[in-house]
Amino acid sequence: MGFEVVSRNTNEFSRRKWTTTSHNLDFIVEKDGIYYGVEVKNTLPYMERDEFDIKLEICNYLGLVPLWILRNAPGNQFDQMKQAGGFILKLKSQIYPFGYEDLVGDIWNLMRLPVAIWDRIPKKLENLVIRFHKSKTRK
Repeated sequence: MGFEVVSRNTNEFSRRKWTTTSHNLDFIVEKDGIYYGVEVKNTLPYMERDEFDIKLEICNYLGLVPLWILRNAPGNQFDQMKQAGGFILKLKSQIYPFGYEDLVGDIWNLMRLPVAIWDRIPKKLENLVIRFHKSKTRK
């Protein structure tokens, strides 16, 4: 989608370092001069509330726009993210790489949990991220 990965697993950006907790961000990415703090949670349970709040605080402290890629989140986290000027990309399914077809089939057939195999983010979801990014470039 044209985003450049600036850093991985970090709590530092632009000569600032988060030291309040031992948490970090999965990625810092940049596009068109806008820097995003990115969290990716490809798990069936929701992101823990404390972790969600701390990651938003890290983004605020480092001057980053929060961008979470999550399988799902409760409604209040969507509201909180919007208030913080960020965005949650909701995947709905837990994603597995190619080679895990049998496991994904078993999970679905035995437990009916939302799982899928992707080789890339679907265009519909890409468009949501790009639309959010464009809204940030117009400000």
